[in-house]
Amino acid sequence: RRRRDALADDLVPRATAALKTAIGSYSAGRASFQDLISLEQRLLQLQLEQAEATAAQVRARADLDWLLGRSLVAASTTEIAPPAPTEVSK
Repeated sequence: RRRRDALADDLVPRATAALKTAIGSYSAGRASFQDLISLEQRLLQLQLEQAEATAAQVRARADLDWLLGRSLVAASTTEIAPPAPTEVSK
C-alpha cells in the first residue's frame, strides 16, 4: 500500500509535471524529442506500477476475504479505487 500511495501522491504527479514542463521546453526549442519520449516512458512506467500495486492490493484483499469467509460481493465496495488517468495537456 505504501508504494501505491507513493506513486499516486508523489511519483506520478511529479512525472506528469516534468513531462508538461518538457513539452513547453520542446515547443520553445530547449528540449529534444528524445527528452519528451524518455519522460513519457517514465510516466507510463509509473502509471503501470501504480495499476499493478492497486491490483495486488485488491487481490490481497480478496484473498483475505476468501480466507475469512466473507462475501466477495460485499468486498467489492472497498475503499481501494483504481488510479485516475493522468492527462497531459500540450
